[in-house]
Amino acid sequence: LSDGFEIISQPMSFAFFVKNSNVFKEVLSYLDENGAKSHDTSTCGLHVHFTKRFFNNDEISRLLYLFEKFKNDLVKFSRRSTDNLNRWASFLNISQENLSLDYLKTRGEDVSRYRAVNLTNSKTIEVRIFKGTLFFESFASSIELVKIMSELAKTLNDSEVIKIERFEDIIENSIYLKKYCKERKMIEGGV
Repeated sequence: LSDGFEIISQPMSFAFFVKNSNVFKEVLSYLDENGAKSHDTSTCGLHVHFTKRFFNNDEISRLLYLFEKFKNDLVKFSRRSTDNLNRWASFLNISQENLSLDYLKTRGEDVSRYRAVNLTNSKTIEVRIFKGTLFFESFASSIELVKIMSELAKTLNDSEVIKIERFEDIIENSIYLKKYCKERKMIEGGV
């Protein structure tokens, strides 16, 4: 950050987050009403961490695959500029034609923490693509997106992950995400 402070939450489940969403709405609203500038800066990001213990290596490869496969949708969703993403949260930049799970399974650990999906932390995987926000809808949608992508990587096998064709299919049964993407005209049915 060029000026200001960073807020880090304590570990929590998505169910806890949903159950306590009013608290998050109040905190974000309070910060906004009192001059905080999260989304109005070029240096503030929203980083979502989850435990590495949740995944084995194949599941991590599937997670990376999903982020690379839907990179264009995720760039739009992130609210970050291309330059900002390239500096703080770059994708692996594998062309769609060359994207394969086999390649990702043999990639080795990426030594840069400034990746869309950062694997360099000792205990957590960190998704870094999101621009900072004080708006509950974008905050909740970002967290839910990470939850959904993580669950897909964990519960689907390789061939099932490869068969996912559309970003809309990923967010179909979401609580916050589908409405948010429609409002931002990222998926059909947008306002």
